[in-house]
Amino acid sequence: MIDSSRHYLPVRLIFETIDAMMYNKLNVLHWHIVDEDSFPLILDSHPEIAKYASYSPEETYTTQQAREIVKYALRRGVRVIPELDSPGHAASWGLAPENKGVACTFGSGFMGPLDVTLDKTYQLVKEIFAEIFDIFPDPYVHLGGD
Repeated sequence: MIDSSRHYLPVRLIFETIDAMMYNKLNVLHWHIVDEDSFPLILDSHPEIAKYASYSPEETYTTQQAREIVKYALRRGVRVIPELDSPGHAASWGLAPENKGVACTFGSGFMGPLDVTLDKTYQLVKEIFAEIFDIFPDPYVHLGGD
C-alpha cells in the first residue's frame, strides 16, 4: 500500500515501488490516492478538486500519469487498486467552490463525510467514479470502509 493522499510520492518513486513489488512477487498495489487530507488526482471531469484539495500544484497526478502508472504496473504483473475514501473521510471533495456543500460541515467548520442528502453529491460521485473506472481497469476500487 502506498498513501499519496497523506504523503505525496513522485511518480518515479511509485515506479520504483512497483519494481520492488515485482522483484518480491507482490502483485497488488493498493494506492490510497484520495482522502480527507488531500485529493491530488487532477481529474479531467473535475480538475477544480485537485486545484483546491492537493497539498500544492506540484504535488498532484494527472490522469495521464495515473494511466502510465497502471500500464507500468500491469507490464510487471502488478494490479493497481485505487482507494478513494468515501462517503466518509471525503472533506477534500468539497473544498472547491464548485462543490461547496457536498461534504458535511459541522459546527466547528470541520468538513467530514459526503452529504448524501444532496442530488449534487450523487452527480459528483457518479462523474468521479466513471473517470476512475476508466483510468483503473481493475474491477475493484477501495472506498475506505468508513
